[in-house]
Amino acid sequence: MGKNNHFDSHSVFEETVGRDTVAVSKALKLSEQAVRKWKQRPKTKDNDESGSRNPLDRLEIIMETIAEIDGSTDRAHKPIDWLCHRFGYLPPIKAPNTEFTDVEIVQAVLKWNKEFGEACSVISKTLEDGTVGKKEYKECHREAQEGIQALLQLLKLMESKIE
Repeated sequence: MGKNNHFDSHSVFEETVGRDTVAVSKALKLSEQAVRKWKQRPKTKDNDESGSRNPLDRLEIIMETIAEIDGSTDRAHKPIDWLCHRFGYLPPIKAPNTEFTDVEIVQAVLKWNKEFGEACSVISKTLEDGTVGKKEYKECHREAQEGIQALLQLLKLMESKIE
């Protein structure tokens, strides 16, 4: 994945933690210096920086290792899915890196239509008796997320056609 300065992990940590290094270090039960080093470019064989690998760097290594072992990212992306779920975000869509054919876009429309229909069906069935149980809500939530994911994937495919 190409890296630009704004999305270097140490830059992300600097933006996130900012002046709250003390609070973060206390919450993690680590030294302030350790957290400060995460906000600096890590030292490599090519530079003399003083930072250290931060949790994002380490997670990236874990995910790359699992993806390499499996030959796919199906299992490797689970930490991202968990974080998204934990904080109320939808999991990200892997962006296409090529232009797609019209047939592939039509297939994406059909998939979105199918997922949307399934979500509507499950939600309608759940609401018939005027109550929503935990299990029912979980199924509605899953179906709705699948519909949203299909729509976002369709939009990404369409984006590849922008002239």
